[in-house]
Amino acid sequence: MGQRERIFPCARVHCMKFLFVRARTVYMGRSLLSQMDVPTRQSYVMAIVKPEERSRVAGLINLPRSLPSAIGPTIARFVMQFVGPSLPYVFAGGVKAVYDLALYFNFKNVKPPEEQVE
Repeated sequence: MGQRERIFPCARVHCMKFLFVRARTVYMGRSLLSQMDVPTRQSYVMAIVKPEERSRVAGLINLPRSLPSAIGPTIARFVMQFVGPSLPYVFAGGVKAVYDLALYFNFKNVKPPEEQVE
């Protein structure tokens, strides 16, 4: 045991509690904010797509969002093991930010049919 551990035997426990509370707070915030774009995106896409094509388009849009959820943990495990434990989180956050910005810039000038002025 080091000198610091003899003087403050509970310091490590308090640090772990603090880190757990911090991690839990960040995770809850991410969970609350990560799916904010889904209802807006789905509503917008259904408004600009013809009624007969809606089911096909909904499937095409949801596939790229669900496929990474299936293979992501396997890839993240190897990246965390061989590269670094924080890289998958930084990468996923960056991809999400790029996705949201791409949606915004690609569709900011496209109006749904009910909003178009004739």
